[in-house]
Amino acid sequence: MNSKTFRLEIQEGLLIIPQEVREYLRNCPQQTEIALTIQSPLNMSFQDSDIPQTSVQDFQMKWNSWFAEVDHLEIISSDVEVDDYESALLEKYRSQGLDV
Repeated sequence: MNSKTFRLEIQEGLLIIPQEVREYLRNCPQQTEIALTIQSPLNMSFQDSDIPQTSVQDFQMKWNSWFAEVDHLEIISSDVEVDDYESALLEKYRSQGLDV
């Protein structure tokens, strides 16, 4: 297994992935394993209690909010009339070289 080390940086709490790393990852096989080691001059330790927890009620509230917003979306009509849908679909398949 080959490995390569890259230096990443953090700006305003966000991990910045340089273009060099992105290019390298594009050429990696699907089963590539990535490990992240963080070295800090500060002696920091985190506990599970430091990480905000999301409750089932929080998820329900967010989903309900999303559904409420979706219910009020504007309906956009299509360019194809309902009567022409079947012929438009057949034409689409034929244009792709399918024998229908």
